[in-house]
Amino acid sequence: MQLRELTIRDEIAYNNYKNSWKEKMVPTSSFTNQTFPDFVQKLKDDKVNKDGKFVPAETLFYFLMM
Repeated sequence: MQLRELTIRDEIAYNNYKNSWKEKMVPTSSFTNQTFPDFVQKLKDDKVNKDGKFVPAETLFYFLMM
């Protein structure tokens, strides 16, 4: 088990996670209308409150290591 930030190297695992959703409702932190590199950059920007609109936030993902 590993809890950590996403990196560019996680694109395949993230796409598998996203494709496993059975419902139309998805987690709000998982914006699907942008490229994966853009999504990773958005998560980095959220940590430092780059746009000044929200409280700084860190989004972690759970990875099950087999």
